[in-house]
Amino acid sequence: MEAPHSTALGVLLAAGSGTRFAGSQHKLLAHIDGQTIFSRSLSAMIGSHLDGFIVVSGALDLKGHIGDIEEVHNMAISAILRKFIIRIGKQVNAVP
Repeated sequence: MEAPHSTALGVLLAAGSGTRFAGSQHKLLAHIDGQTIFSRSLSAMIGSHLDGFIVVSGALDLKGHIGDIEEVHNMAISAILRKFIIRIGKQVNAVP
């Protein structure tokens, strides 16, 4: 008997303004070992092999950093999650 497939969505929360970060640029674009913090986080999420990915942005425009992954501004996340859930055939009422 085949195990039922569950669907898991990776959501990278990257909407903060970074006001407590003391660097010269936004914290998501700061480098650690030659890679931005955002890039490291995105790579880890993609490497998890989940069923889908969304990046929630806010203070920083990340379109040039995410390839074909869906980006949503933090004010629109509830609607985007509903759309994704409908696309994969899950219950919409699971999202507020």
